[in-house]
Amino acid sequence: MVDYQWHHIVLEDIEALLVVGDHQGLKNISQHPIRNAFLDGLCLGGSKRGIHGMTPAEPLHLLELGLFKYAIEGFCVNLGYSPKSKSLPQNYKGSG
Repeated sequence: MVDYQWHHIVLEDIEALLVVGDHQGLKNISQHPIRNAFLDGLCLGGSKRGIHGMTPAEPLHLLELGLFKYAIEGFCVNLGYSPKSKSLPQNYKGSG
């Protein structure tokens, strides 16, 4: 099983990190220490995720470096492959 914990980026998270000047915390969620128009009073329809929930993901990061990577890893783990191991999965070795 591939275990990856995540949560949506919400404006409150970014605002809290900006207020205390936590640049490493911003970097950890792929944000930069700047204020932009989407944080200060621009109505985005009441969406809790703000601009982060309104912009679609682009194929490179969503698919090629995201979903596909984890889907393939999950598939291989279910076949007996350990991502930290250099050897072939046990199921593959026994199929002769």
